[in-house]
Amino acid sequence: MPNRPALDKRQIGPAPPRRCGVSPSFEAVPAVLYASLYLASTLLLLAVLFAFEVQSTRETARQRNAGTLAWLQKEFESGGVNALRAAVARSIALPVPTRTYFRLASPEGRELISTLPAPIAAEGEEEISFATEDGASEGAALIRTIVLGEGYRLSAGRDVSRLVWTQWLFARASLFAFAGSLLLGTLVGAAMGWGIFQRIGAMNRLIEDITKGDLGQRLAVSRRGDELDQTAASFNRMLDMVQRLMGDLRHVTNNIAHDLRTPLMRLERKLEEISASTATGSREADLADEALAEANQILEIFNALLRIAQIEGGSASAIFETVDLSAVVRTIEDAYLPLAEEDGRQLFVETQ
Repeated sequence: MPNRPALDKRQIGPAPPRRCGVSPSFEAVPAVLYASLYLASTLLLLAVLFAFEVQSTRETARQRNAGTLAWLQKEFESGGVNALRAAVARSIALPVPTRTYFRLASPEGRELISTLPAPIAAEGEEEISFATEDGASEGAALIRTIVLGEGYRLSAGRDVSRLVWTQWLFARASLFAFAGSLLLGTLVGAAMGWGIFQRIGAMNRLIEDITKGDLGQRLAVSRRGDELDQTAASFNRMLDMVQRLMGDLRHVTNNIAHDLRTPLMRLERKLEEISASTATGSREADLADEALAEANQILEIFNALLRIAQIEGGSASAIFETVDLSAVVRTIEDAYLPLAEEDGRQLFVETQ
């Protein structure tokens, strides 16, 4: 015998079920959005607090400088430069919570008194930066300079190193806020997204069952009343209408088949009578037999329609029988094997 060719074994059956749900990339969208919102809101809050702190510190220093300069100007106007120098010396010796700076220069620009840590402009207000005494950090001071009578220049300032510390604190807090907000936003977004998409996945799985013909199932509707619940309720109403229309269609099909089967059966009996009353072998008998065969075929079609309607309605399940498909395949093999051998072909069948 010739070598038996390899059999192409293919699995025959329902297609593997598709994964019903949502893609991981789509599930990650809420987490990213919530994390971004948390981060943006936290950074905005920190920026507002930072701006308020900077503005408050500068405004306090500016008001104190103005008050000190106004008092020293009165001392100069009442007692001259000597009274001014004495007043500045007393101010330097006073214990104050915020460090103060003074400078008195002659009309020629020679410094008479100075406690400034860095040079300044000739007139106006400015913020200077300097290294602290230990050299480990950077300090800052807000200085205001005015010109007195006879050309003397008087400067008064307040230490605003707190602004430098505030900037460092803001940068540090922003870093921690960024990490914390990113983590918290991701967790909250993932939790909320997981809950939402679990519901969407359940809806998709149920819709898959419905598309397979199980119109009796319905989507679950919670008490939240959100958009998903509204969509599920609308889908359930649509299913109710489809199921009602399908029932009406089966009912109409059943009625039509019943109504047409009765006259067809009468036609079949009349054709049988005609066939029996005519001579065997005559043309009339042959025509009657052909018409009778057509009528029988039409009756079989309507009986099949009735059975389909009964099966869809669930009333014909009692007459179902178990069919051995292996036996059917073997019967087909027995029928076609001789034809294959006559044509020089080989027929192989495997059953389980």
